[in-house]
Parts: sequence; C-alpha cells; structure tokens
Amino acid sequence: MTIDKFALRCERIVPDEPNLNRRVYSSAVLQNMVKQVEKKTSYGVLFGRLGTSDQTKIRMTDVAFRVSKARIEKDGHLGADCEILNTPKGVELETMIEKLGVDAFEIVPCGVGSTTVVDGNHVIGEDYRLAAFDIEPKIKKPE
Repeated sequence: MTIDKFALRCERIVPDEPNLNRRVYSSAVLQNMVKQVEKKTSYGVLFGRLGTSDQTKIRMTDVAFRVSKARIEKDGHLGADCEILNTPKGVELETMIEKLGVDAFEIVPCGVGSTTVVDGNHVIGEDYRLAAFDIEPKIKKPE
C-alpha cells in the first residue's frame, strides 16, 4: 500500500480549553492558523515534521510531509490535508501509517507568539505565527 495524501486533525487542542501543556488556543487563533496556511501554500509550501521539536526553524532533514490545506472542523478542531514527501522522514512516516493507520496520528502546530498567564494556563496571543505542523501519535487527555 502506498500512501500519498491523507487528512489529520489536531485533537489535543480544543478551542478555548487548556491542553495537556496548559496552553489555551482561542477559536480566533485557530482560525488565524488556517489563514496562515492558506497564505503560505498560495506562494510556497508549508512543511511538516515527524515528531516534535522545540525549534521553529525547519530543517529539511526533519521534513516528512507538506500541508496543502487547513480548516476548522465542525467540532472546532484544526484539520489539515497533507501529502507525504519522498524524504527519509517521509518514508518513515509512510511506514508508520501503513502499520498503525492514519487514525493513530494527529497534527500539532508549532509556532511562536506571545502568551498571557490566566489561572495557571498560557493563553496563546493573537500574534501567534505558525512555522510548521508536527505529526505525532495521538494522546488522550486524562479524564
């Protein structure tokens, strides 16, 4: 089986609720991410990495896929259409998806911006700038 294109969601970010890292992304910030994807893909490319990094600078050795479109799903989650690239990390990603299925993964935004601490949570500011999406195994929020 060869996987070229797939769609993923970011399930660990629920609009206006703290995630596991105690970050809060408003619906407006998520909508702005979609606009940033549209802009980046209209004049170039938005790359994605396999795994997480604390670096917003994208190294080509980490690139596994490109994002062609983003959207806010009906339930408020961020979703994206992706295409695996023929890179070492892309081949690794394709193998993982073939073994575990695309539903075992999610996208996570990586970017920079201001935060404000409210009740111990870090509220992401409207100035958030998306650098890339990282693809990671899905994790469930503790109940």
